[in-house]
Amino acid sequence: MSTNNIGSALQAYESQIWATAETLYSNGFKASEWPKYMMPFFALMLVESRIVRAKNEKIKEIEVELGCTFNPLSEIHVDYLNEAVLHQNYGYHPDLIKFNRPLSVICDTQPSNFYSRLMEYLSKYDEETKKLLGIGYAEGTAKHLDLQGIIGSLNAKSHGSIDVLYNFTKKWAQIDLSIFNNSEVTTIEEHIKHKWADISAETAGEHYTPFDVIELCTDINIAIAPIEPEGSWEVYDMTCGGGNFVFGLEDALRKIYPKLSVESYGQEYNDQLYALGAIESRFRQSAQIEYGNTLTNDRFTGQLFGSVIGNPPYGTEWKEFYDSIQKDKTGRFSADKMPPISDSQMLFLQHAVSHMKPNGVGSIVHNGSPLTSGDAGGGESNIRKYLLKEIDVVHAIIQLPQNIFFNTGISTYVWVLNKNKPAHLKGKVMIINAETMFTKLKKSLNKKSCGIDKANRKIIIDTLKAGVDSEICKVLSVDLLMYNKVELEITRLDENGNSVKEIKKLDKNGKEVSVIEKVSDITEVKISSLDSTDELILSVSDELIITNEEVATLKQKITEAETIKIVSGKDTYLYFNEENIVEKNGLSLGKGVITFKVTKPKKAEENQFKVEVSISPLKEKDSETTPFESDKEKNEKIISEFLNKWIKEPYIISEHKTGCEINFNKTFPKKIEMRLSSYILAEMDALDKEFGDI
Repeated sequence: MSTNNIGSALQAYESQIWATAETLYSNGFKASEWPKYMMPFFALMLVESRIVRAKNEKIKEIEVELGCTFNPLSEIHVDYLNEAVLHQNYGYHPDLIKFNRPLSVICDTQPSNFYSRLMEYLSKYDEETKKLLGIGYAEGTAKHLDLQGIIGSLNAKSHGSIDVLYNFTKKWAQIDLSIFNNSEVTTIEEHIKHKWADISAETAGEHYTPFDVIELCTDINIAIAPIEPEGSWEVYDMTCGGGNFVFGLEDALRKIYPKLSVESYGQEYNDQLYALGAIESRFRQSAQIEYGNTLTNDRFTGQLFGSVIGNPPYGTEWKEFYDSIQKDKTGRFSADKMPPISDSQMLFLQHAVSHMKPNGVGSIVHNGSPLTSGDAGGGESNIRKYLLKEIDVVHAIIQLPQNIFFNTGISTYVWVLNKNKPAHLKGKVMIINAETMFTKLKKSLNKKSCGIDKANRKIIIDTLKAGVDSEICKVLSVDLLMYNKVELEITRLDENGNSVKEIKKLDKNGKEVSVIEKVSDITEVKISSLDSTDELILSVSDELIITNEEVATLKQKITEAETIKIVSGKDTYLYFNEENIVEKNGLSLGKGVITFKVTKPKKAEENQFKVEVSISPLKEKDSETTPFESDKEKNEKIISEFLNKWIKEPYIISEHKTGCEINFNKTFPKKIEMRLSSYILAEMDALDKEFGDI
């Protein structure tokens, strides 16, 4: 619902609602606290207005049914109305239904006991409404909007003849939202949250998905969803906040498909936001908002939905939920698809897919972390591989403009999910760069300095529906987003192509294996550092036995060594540390390494240790990344040809993993203007002259 749909009426009510903050301002409340006080009262007037609207609609029905004008003085008529409203489960207050006494009547006079009168009035609401508003809650239970606590706090601020609670309540009591339908009230709420987000970065992060992002995601779902105009469709928001995202999509679907049966579902963990969403849901044809942590307490286990949407929190740690998620039995998560505990976004992404119908679609907003974080074989990469390659559910990924959100200027992305992708996009994914698809705002709202207007939104949607390459879109084979990560063990060679030779033996199964050659009968070890005067000489006649103090010295000297000399019988080994070259009796054996192993012999004295010395080839671990091909034989050929081209020394493949990442910078490389060398040289000359004069 855009502002134009209710025009000046919206502007008037938005101003009237925001004017309630004047009382907070004049009584010393910090601007960042205003949403905390305004939100419960907004919910209160939302409930009252909806009950009044439902009452007025029911009166019209009764008049048609009875064939006469409704008489508020008729006990029969009033009882009939009372029963009818009760059965609608919209919420109930006897003063509103039977006596036409809204909150404004309580505020007609300012008695000395206004706090008591207000609490008495609120106590008459039905139990569910009181629970959501936060009235009369028991100790240890959820407070949700905590209207009771807010009222107490405002009452405590009263001083002298100034009754802060009365002044604040009276302003809210004048706000009648009953003239607006569900969609229009949702729009008013959006605009109020707009202002709340502007004054509180914390509130923006927790409470608000900008309306232009909601409209874009709504259009995405409508564009790709296989909706039967006279059928049914279910909408689900896994982190629904106050419900603006899920109800915005519901309203758009109802407007486009008047005969479509739409059901809305959502779950929220924040008390205040859950209460707002739950209150809203009570006045819709078929809506259900549940309370709780979506990841650890999925209130819709086993249910599948047509559209799954969400803007889950970015970079939120899930350490406290680790055990619960590891033991989850819903099938949403698996051990090899766990992101790091520092960021739960990809858990929400898996959760979203698990709740999609076989022909379901989705639009999930994330930051850049789920695109590239994590290495091949890790949880994040495995999740991407699963979604893009194994089940092929990612239709597109859309990069949004920077500074599109209120509390962050980072890049954000919409993951467009589709379990029934068009045939020409099977095995492919659309990478859409909408970074420049925005208009600048006249005034920045916190960090939000731009918006996605209708014209740019149409370009994005048309691009999505076209499914072909364009200036802002690349349709890529999923294989191009995959890669091989090959872990290698490379035997290093000297400039002549030589390496210390390995000793080959047969193991107990008759298989040839490499063993390390130990140097026996050592009579002397000499370690020389860069400073030739600083050396360590160990001499023994039988086996190299040293003391605890010598062990510490040996370890230090080895790290500083320039050369190591070992005398073993008639043989003399010389090791040059910087070049990793081993010589035997003056002849080079090639690249290698000398290793010292300190052990404690069983029969040795307390302060005696044995040193074993071995000589082996120099082997180093390395890894290479290669392109990927789905065909196994072709993929192995790619790896083999790549390694043979770039690795010139002997190697063995110790491990091979397949990774997946989506890199927008590679897909849409940014041009960098290169300056002519003549300009750079001229600047350098100028600087030389400048500093030469100092």
